[in-house]
Amino acid sequence: MRAIAALVACSLAVCSLAVLPACTKREVTPPPAAPAAPVSSFTAVDATEVANALAESATRNPWAGDFHAKNGRPAAVAIGVITDKSGDHVDTAALADELARALGRSDQVTVAPAGQPGDVSLGGTINLSHAHGDAYYQIDLRIVAVDGSATGGDALWLDGIERRQSAVPGAPVLAPTAKP
Repeated sequence: MRAIAALVACSLAVCSLAVLPACTKREVTPPPAAPAAPVSSFTAVDATEVANALAESATRNPWAGDFHAKNGRPAAVAIGVITDKSGDHVDTAALADELARALGRSDQVTVAPAGQPGDVSLGGTINLSHAHGDAYYQIDLRIVAVDGSATGGDALWLDGIERRQSAVPGAPVLAPTAKP
């Protein structure tokens, strides 16, 4: 009987040693946090104001009326690629969305559903320069016929706008770009 009691005691001791480390508190180092997404000084307000100004320019241009007169309907504009060459991580998708919204409010054109071709495609670039402590975003857009037949591949419309980011309160932020 003593042998059995000693065996049980010994077994409990061995089991305790095996379980005890699992019950002790170990410090676990959490994985490092993901790096924050780069932040651009080109804001959602900038995207909205730029989109509104350029959509107004695009729809007031004679190409839209010429298309309607020739085809009996407004042109369907596909929002194409807008390339950020600024190095400032501008949210081009937000600008494209704002352009689609601004163009959609016009009765001069319609906006082609995402992923579907339109009659024309709108795309362009965003560049950045610095002068006198201010940042200047240059947004250049163009509309081309999707099939290229309307103008031999030339742009139906092109325009640009400069968006100034200044530390000076009340400084103008939008300026049209000189047209070629």
